[in-house]
Amino acid sequence: MVGRDDAARPDRSRRAVLAATGATGAGLLAGCVGGDPVETLTVGYQPYYAEAWSAVVIRHAGLAEKHLPEGYAVSGWDVALQGAIVGNRMIAGKNDVGYTGDMPTITALANDETPIRAVGIAGFSGGTAV
Repeated sequence: MVGRDDAARPDRSRRAVLAATGATGAGLLAGCVGGDPVETLTVGYQPYYAEAWSAVVIRHAGLAEKHLPEGYAVSGWDVALQGAIVGNRMIAGKNDVGYTGDMPTITALANDETPIRAVGIAGFSGGTAV
């Protein structure tokens, strides 16, 4: 009988992949804070948006609390069904960190009244060919 040699195969379990990507996302979340220490952060995210899944992993695995620098904590996780809601909350100063797609991020960055910085975009649309 021919089979695979599981002993020689590196650990590629779902848990290992989720832990690694969650830790990476928490590190990016930590990179969103700068300047004077802010004690709490409010995170806006879309739990039903496939490209914002890292926020779900970070929240439910408690990775933000584990990896944020000393003196920082997440005070709340605001759920939104659309990225525009997260972007608007960031412009209004209600969310400190937001997980959105490309268009809500571009819209939030285009506003002149609130300084917003994009650290990374997990997904983007390729547009359409005309």
